[in-house]
Amino acid sequence: FIRKMTCAQRSPTLVEDLPTEIFFQIFGFLKLQELNTAFSDLNSRMNLIIRSTNNISLSIKVNNTNGLELLHLYSDQINHLSIIDSANVTDLPLLPKLRSLALICKNYSQWHLVRPEKMPSLKTLCIES
Repeated sequence: FIRKMTCAQRSPTLVEDLPTEIFFQIFGFLKLQELNTAFSDLNSRMNLIIRSTNNISLSIKVNNTNGLELLHLYSDQINHLSIIDSANVTDLPLLPKLRSLALICKNYSQWHLVRPEKMPSLKTLCIES
């Protein structure tokens, strides 16, 4: 016996009910700032999914202290990092999964940030002035 359910009888699907794999797909399209603002501290499951995400991009722009905090909080997960005219970035933490680094600055003052021992997986380096 099969009976059709009316809209009123169906329970709504909540975002929290989505499988983890869907969140990994969604998070792959977001920069770390967006990911952190939209999903961080919603609940313990969401925090665990964020901490398990592998393909994270971060862009630090002029005097962005939030970007610096995120850099240190998620340093073991960041794959792509852009530092744009941000003189307040004076040192980088160990970035074991970093594959791509872009330094865009007015002069070459941030060359010292490129240290192979802190970026063992680095494949692409772009420096622009």
